[in-house]
Amino acid sequence: MADNRKIHWEMLLSHHAPCDYDRTWRLGSLRICTRCTGMLLGFIAGLGSTFFLPQIGVWQTAFLCMFLMLPAGFDFACHELFKAYRSHDSIRFCTGVIFGWPIGLLLRLCFYYGVVMPFVTILIFAAVMQVVIGFVFLFRGHLEGYLAKYELAVFGEELSAHHHDCCCDHDCCCDHDCCCDHDCCCDHD
Repeated sequence: MADNRKIHWEMLLSHHAPCDYDRTWRLGSLRICTRCTGMLLGFIAGLGSTFFLPQIGVWQTAFLCMFLMLPAGFDFACHELFKAYRSHDSIRFCTGVIFGWPIGLLLRLCFYYGVVMPFVTILIFAAVMQVVIGFVFLFRGHLEGYLAKYELAVFGEELSAHHHDCCCDHDCCCDHDCCCDHDCCCDHD
């Protein structure tokens, strides 16, 4: 059986469901993820960084990079899992820059010194960090709803069964959290 669902390719830049557009910036008619924008700019800045090149070793830089990647993962996980903490665009952007800069720097150092393993190590660390966050989401019962929200947005399916009116006149989705950090004022099943 063929899958005839329409894919919303603009989700590649925002990868946030409409109810999470507060995590994006508008660029014309497109939405771009705030943290990923920071990561890209940080990566570019890291590629252009030269002040570390002769002064610190590649492996020391790799361990520093691992440490600098943690705030982005911590901010994301805390925002998603704990209702008492809410991240903001400025925090997302800054943690994105802090995440991206060392990756660009390490890539440049690897080319400068002619070694690849430190860069591969940092990429493996980033992947492991994402897997750990995924397992935390799974064990806390948050993963299925989190992924369903994005699947609905990517395939553009009708969200009416999942959308509810919110006290700030926006739509909220799937997990019934309001985009203005208030509980939804509608009745849920």
